[in-house]
Amino acid sequence: NRRLFSAILCAMSRPDGLRITDVHVHVQPFETFRPETLGRMRTGRPDFDATGYPVKAMQALERDELLGRRMLTEDWSAGYVILRWWPRQRVFIDDRYDMYSDSVINDYVTIARGQEGWARRLDCRKIDLVVWSRGAVLDQLLAEAPVWRRIYRDTETTVYERRE
Repeated sequence: NRRLFSAILCAMSRPDGLRITDVHVHVQPFETFRPETLGRMRTGRPDFDATGYPVKAMQALERDELLGRRMLTEDWSAGYVILRWWPRQRVFIDDRYDMYSDSVINDYVTIARGQEGWARRLDCRKIDLVVWSRGAVLDQLLAEAPVWRRIYRDTETTVYERRE
């Protein structure tokens, strides 16, 4: 497909001055390239192994009708949340850093590493829920912070909700 596109571009910029007035490009639908994923993609289910992602934690949030609130997830797991629950649930940041401003990235790094000012940045960004890896630095900090309460925990993930 890249060769075809490249050939079209070369033909459109001919050195002899001739102009091309019509260019017809045939694009095959996605399904013809990866038919093995067709059934799963139509049902909205991911076509990858979700092991390691916060599947159970997110299901608990859905069950408890907490989706839709301002949520912080780890960048690597946010793509799963987007795939499964968008547009109902949005994330603060995911691993596509080129899509976010420097201030969002800096706030995320400060929060994730538990650096000075992490709690203030959660406040400024009005984060209500945090879905984070169990035992990570942020998990430990939130467990000690009086404004946060743990509402879910499994072997991999902990979820905190901001106290009112």
